[in-house]
Amino acid sequence: MENGVYLQLSESPEFKRLRHAFRRFVFPMTAAFLIWYLLYVVLSAYARDFMNTKVVGQINVALVFGLLQFLSTFLIAWAYERYSSRKLEPMGEAVRAVAPGAALLETGAPEAPEAPATPGAPAEKAPAAEETAAEETGAEEAGAKETAAGPSKDEPSKDEPSKAEPSKGEPKGELPDEEEGK
Repeated sequence: MENGVYLQLSESPEFKRLRHAFRRFVFPMTAAFLIWYLLYVVLSAYARDFMNTKVVGQINVALVFGLLQFLSTFLIAWAYERYSSRKLEPMGEAVRAVAPGAALLETGAPEAPEAPATPGAPAEKAPAAEETAAEETGAEEAGAKETAAGPSKDEPSKDEPSKAEPSKGEPKGELPDEEEGK
């Protein structure tokens, strides 16, 4: 997105409402989590007797607090997903509707940037980033499938000698003994 388009979009009331709604969730949740995490660290450093208090068997307060850090992380992620689905996504749709080039944004097809013209050559459009990424992914997937399945029938494996090259100890112009009878 060009800077001018972004500046124009960022001045729209829909975009301002979206940013405000995002910040209304993210800033307090981040502050709460950081306070919770720092409490855990400070208690671990300065309240060792409290953190060593056994809760059940060999499980102490420090272990419970540590596990609650993981739980709180997942709960925050879940709460953000719900908030985003209910509040932010509908607001984002409203921003897309007023955005310059809204029809382009709805189709999801970015306009391919034009390649710089060379003197005497016709101007061509560069391939879209998605097409290039899809081609690269396809090539990587094909290589991964071949690797997983082993070498193709046309290629010898790394463990067996090539039929075109003689094995060590064989003279270079003769075939191995096992192939002479064929």
